[in-house]
Amino acid sequence: MERRPNGDLEFSWKRARLHGQHILPEVRDQGNEPTCVFQAVCAAAEMTMMRNLADRNPPSSTDTRFDAELLAHDYEVEVQRSLGKDHDLGHTVRADTALRLFGSIGALATSSGWEGHQRVRLRNYRSLSISNFERVAEYIIQGTPLLGTLPTGDEFRTMLPDEIFEFRRGLLPAGTVASTHMVLFMGFGYRNGRPYLVFLNSNGKSFGDEGLGRVYFDQIYAELFYALNARAPDASVRTSHHNEDASASTSATIQQFTLSSSARPGPAHTDARASTSSTTMQLSSSSTPPTAPRRRDDQPSPPRPAQRRRL
Repeated sequence: MERRPNGDLEFSWKRARLHGQHILPEVRDQGNEPTCVFQAVCAAAEMTMMRNLADRNPPSSTDTRFDAELLAHDYEVEVQRSLGKDHDLGHTVRADTALRLFGSIGALATSSGWEGHQRVRLRNYRSLSISNFERVAEYIIQGTPLLGTLPTGDEFRTMLPDEIFEFRRGLLPAGTVASTHMVLFMGFGYRNGRPYLVFLNSNGKSFGDEGLGRVYFDQIYAELFYALNARAPDASVRTSHHNEDASASTSATIQQFTLSSSARPGPAHTDARASTSSTTMQLSSSSTPPTAPRRRDDQPSPPRPAQRRRL
C-alpha cells in the first residue's frame, strides 16, 4: 500500500505480489475493434488462474494466455450478429454470453505448459452483489479480479499517467450519450479523500500509466461488476479431444479449471483471500448505487434526455 504525505494512498497489483508471485496479466491491445468485454474477460481469467496458483503451497505461476479475438468470434456465431449489430440484445449480453461460452466450449489458450493451442473451459457461474467501495477494495486486495464498466469519451484514450478519469458530459454532442467500456479493476486508492479504482485497460501500453488507468468510483456503472475467483488446473488435469474450431489453426483440446467465489470477502489485508472450495465458477455483479441500464462494450446507448442520465 503506497501512502503519500498528504494522506493519499493507493494499492494495486502492478507492484504488489501474492506470496512472492506476480498475478497481474499482460496488457492487452484491442486496437480499433470493439472487443473490450472479451479482452477484459480473458484478462480476468488469466489473473484468477495466477492468483490461485500463487495461493498454493508452494506458490507458482502460469503464462496462460486466452485468445480474446476468437472468443469474440464465438460470440458472433452464438448470437448470429456481428459486433456493432447487436444493439438490441441487451446491455450485458456480451459479458453474459462470453462467460457462458467460456463454460460450454471454452476459450482458446496458449501456455508454455503445453504444445499448440487448447480450449480451456470454465464451469458455471452465478451472480452476487457488491454494495460499496470498501467491499470492492476488499475483493481487490485479496487478488480477486473485478470486471466493471465506465462511460468514456474521446478524452479517455489520451489520459495522462497520473490522471484519474472523470467523464466529461459537457464534451458530448447534444442529444448523444456516452459509450461504455469494460475493464479489469485491480487496484484502488483515495486522492484528496475521494475514492477511485485502478484498472488494467485493453488499449496497449501507451495508454495511461503503461496500460493502466484510474477512474473515480462514482463514475463507474456499479451495477455491472463481475468478480471472479478460480482454481487453476493441476498438471495432471484430464483432457478430452475437441473438434478443430473453424477459426483455429490447430486442433484444440479442452481443459477444465474450476472457478468459485465466496459469498463475502474476508478481512481487508494483503494476504486475505476468499474461499475457493467450490467446484464451480461463480460470477458476482454489484448493486451499489442504482443507475440506469447501460449498453455494453464500446457501443453508444440510444439517445435519451440528458437530465435522466445518471452516472
